[in-house]
Amino acid sequence: MLAVNFGTVGFLTAADRNDLEEVVGLLMRGDYLVSERLVLQCTYPNGQAHAVNEVIVRTVNRFVFVDVFVDDTKIRTIRGDGVVVSTPTGSTAFLLATGGPLVMPQVRCMVLDGINEFNFTSRALILSPETRLCLHISPETRDSNIYLMVDGRQLGALNPGQEVHISQAAHKARLIYFEKNYFFHNLSSKLSWD
Repeated sequence: MLAVNFGTVGFLTAADRNDLEEVVGLLMRGDYLVSERLVLQCTYPNGQAHAVNEVIVRTVNRFVFVDVFVDDTKIRTIRGDGVVVSTPTGSTAFLLATGGPLVMPQVRCMVLDGINEFNFTSRALILSPETRLCLHISPETRDSNIYLMVDGRQLGALNPGQEVHISQAAHKARLIYFEKNYFFHNLSSKLSWD
């Protein structure tokens, strides 16, 4: 997959829309790099989806209470506007807006973080890619508007008592880039680092 920036930020992009002619020439010559990225598999009550960036459970009006299980062991309950489970690729997407860590694409991991969590000691948790996560919507949740989103697409509503299971997908995403240090180049240009 080749991402071309037609928007405003474009962390994933390898080129800008103004460079399309040059990009096609590089592709035709085989002058590019391929970056393999972790993909998440998300199983929920009404189906299954894959995420290159993130899986999000969130509410509209009130806190959602999400019991987090790692490999069948409950580790904590997140109380807040939601929960995000991100890939390293997604660390420059929604996770960035939550204040989560920036992760190099070559690092194989998942990142778990609360969204506007009502707990000042909470921190993002870095998990191995082999981890099996379960997000259980606790019956304590009083908001009837709980949504599941995958890579920015709303997949439907969730109810208290339902679960979302997240694990590493069997396949990887393969992204095309044209320079070796594209990740740091994009961070420097998009975040105005000097």
